[in-house]
Amino acid sequence: MERRTPGVTNPLAYVLWVLVGAGLIYGISQTAVKAFALFTG
Repeated sequence: MERRTPGVTNPLAYVLWVLVGAGLIYGISQTAVKAFALFTG
């Protein structure tokens, strides 16, 4: 069984965090824009 040293992580994990974070920010911003348009007429 392979042991990982603390502080050394998989670079793929960072890529996935960036992709998920970007999608989350995009979704929240789109929701905010549509909600603003809905409530301001």
